Amino acid sequence: MPRRQYHLLVGLFALGAVIVLGYMILQFGRGGMRKYGDMITVNAQFNQAGRLITNAPVYLSGVDIGYVQKVEVTATGKVVVSMQVASDAGLRTGDVPEIAQTGVLGDVIVNFIRRAEPGPIARDGTLFVGKDPVDLVRQAEIFVDLLTSKETVATVRRILVNVEALTGEETRALLIGSLDNVHKLTAQLQEDVETLRALFTPEFRADVQAIVANARAASEDLPEVMREGTLILRETRTHLIELAENLTRNARRFDSIIESVDAILAATARGEGTIGHLVNDPQMYESTVKAIDELREAVVAIKYNLPLGIGRRIKAEEEEAVAEAARADQIWRR
Repeated sequence: MPRRQYHLLVGLFALGAVIVLGYMILQFGRGGMRKYGDMITVNAQFNQAGRLITNAPVYLSGVDIGYVQKVEVTATGKVVVSMQVASDAGLRTGDVPEIAQTGVLGDVIVNFIRRAEPGPIARDGTLFVGKDPVDLVRQAEIFVDLLTSKETVATVRRILVNVEALTGEETRALLIGSLDNVHKLTAQLQEDVETLRALFTPEFRADVQAIVANARAASEDLPEVMREGTLILRETRTHLIELAENLTRNARRFDSIIESVDAILAATARGEGTIGHLVNDPQMYESTVKAIDELREAVVAIKYNLPLGIGRRIKAEEEEAVAEAARADQIWRR
């Protein structure tokens, strides 16, 4: 191959490589060149941009949905970021945009965080209030400044002095004593563990399992027992209520009977009625007794076919015989 043709082929190859490289830069460097389908414009307001640039990617919970179209500062000092996002990305009005950095030296992006209540779907022209970015470099500078400040140095010196004081003989003795106590405590704990290990034998575990099984069975039967006990208590309560009502009615009847007896006794004491006259009139009482005796004699005479009056004579003879026997007994005793 002639040398001139060789240089021509090399030049064409280099030109093709430059064209491919340029296309890749445009494809991956400009968000507008990426294919998202239909796009809408949304805006986000921040206090600072945090080195965010045009064409930076826009994410929703880590998923690429668009790119930054424009970054500008308003008259009030706020930063407004205009973004082109896919209309079918599902971005909602409740999502919160934040400017984040993918690493200490990584790219700065906009990432939307999905809230628990995201709200309705975002439309073209929706304005979001963003979360200010965390400047990792600035945080590192603040940390370094804090470490090198006079207060930090003085604090470190005091700590070193205290550490040096703690390394004295008395402190070392206390530390050695504490270590010995810890060692003894560890040995005691090991002995306790061995005791527990010896206690938890297979027989003991079997007994515990049996107790647990019985408790589980009892707990399964407990609802039925409670239900039956509830029914028995309800029936007993009903019977007790009926018994109490019956006792109340009987008590009322007994009170009525007592009141009636009291009235009868009071009337008898006052001499009212037949019984009252008999009790309060001695002559009537004697007449009644005499009539009862005569009636008894008449019944005896009718029973044995005796004439009337014979009963009184027999009774008088019997009484006289009894009196004679009593007199004779007294004479014999004398």
